[in-house]
Order: sequence, then C-alpha cells, then structure tokens
Amino acid sequence: MTSDRVAAVMDYGLKRTDDFTPIPDTILEQSFVTRFEEMVEKYPERTAIEAEGHQLTYRELDNAINNLAYQIHKEMGPDKPPVAFLFQNEVYSIVAFMAIVKSGRIFVGLHPGSSKEQLKAYFEDSTASLLITTSDLRPTAESMIAGREHVKVIYVDALQTKFVHPRPGMDRRGSDPLAIFYTSGSTGKPKGILLSHSFLTQWAQYQAN
Repeated sequence: MTSDRVAAVMDYGLKRTDDFTPIPDTILEQSFVTRFEEMVEKYPERTAIEAEGHQLTYRELDNAINNLAYQIHKEMGPDKPPVAFLFQNEVYSIVAFMAIVKSGRIFVGLHPGSSKEQLKAYFEDSTASLLITTSDLRPTAESMIAGREHVKVIYVDALQTKFVHPRPGMDRRGSDPLAIFYTSGSTGKPKGILLSHSFLTQWAQYQAN
C-alpha cells in the first residue's frame, strides 16, 4: 500500500494495527516472482507450505517450481501463450502457478469442481495451449482438449526430474499481466479478468497484515 493509499485509509477513520506494514512502491513495481525469490534467499529453510500432509521449505518449493518451469519451457519453447492448470491438490496448484509465471507466461487457474463444459469453455477462451494437471484428472483433461490437436498436457505426477534446474531468470515487472480468472457466468457468458503481479503482491501483504 503506497503512502497515498495509507492516507486515504486514515482519512476514513480506520485504525491501523501496531504491526501494520505499508507496501513501498519499490515492492509494488517488482514482479511477484522477484518478491518470492527474495523470501527464498532470506528464509531458505523456513517452512513455506504445510497442506494436505505435505511440508516444503522455501528452498524445496523454489526447486520444485524451477523444475516445472523448465518443463514448461521445454514443451513450449519461446512461445508465450497462457498456460492453464487443473488440480485438486493445493501444493501442486502453488507449484504450478509459480512455475508458469516464472517461465514468463500468464496462468489460468481452473478448478475440477467446475463442469466439463465450463472447463472446456474457459480453456478455449483463454487461448492456452498447455494444460498442467495430474494423472487422476486425465479424463477431464482429455475432454477439455478434445478437438485441439496442438494443445499439450503435462502430468506433474508422472514427471521424473533427476536434476534441480536453475531459475529461468525472466525479467518481469509489477504492472505485467500475471493471471486470467474467470467469472461464474451467472449473468451470461463467463468473462476472463486479467490481473497483474502487483495485485497479488498487494493481496499477499494484506494477508500478512
């Protein structure tokens, strides 16, 4: 939150907590990836994720993200269309969306709770040409990509990575596009909403505060 935004909050009479941490403009100008990698360097052995029986440190999480980012680049080369992911597992979801962003692409997060018709419509509208998912969702994935021969699929639970690949080193800024989220479509055709890196950085800081 910039100083102007803080002032606006104070004008409305809202009281800040003692441990409130404003967001400097220098951070908002960074990509979400840059901010994450700063945390990896600062707290490599600190727990980053605890969910569904899994626990990963920041270093372990970063390595998993970098390895998947390598696979994405291997499949797609220099092309930069959006990449979609579909998971029931929360840890896989985090690794996937960070890997997509680290590879320099926009991510499209899809949920298996949506109908197959909705998933297919979202996927086609996003123009994604790569889907990242798990083998247990293969039937859903195949229905989503039916009729689109150029689309590729990565099943992350089937990947065998013997090496830890380096960070892709993509140069991104806070204003760069990060993700496409779809509305429910309850009032008509679902619409894709494009969000930036700074949006997620602000949200993360809001959660921390």
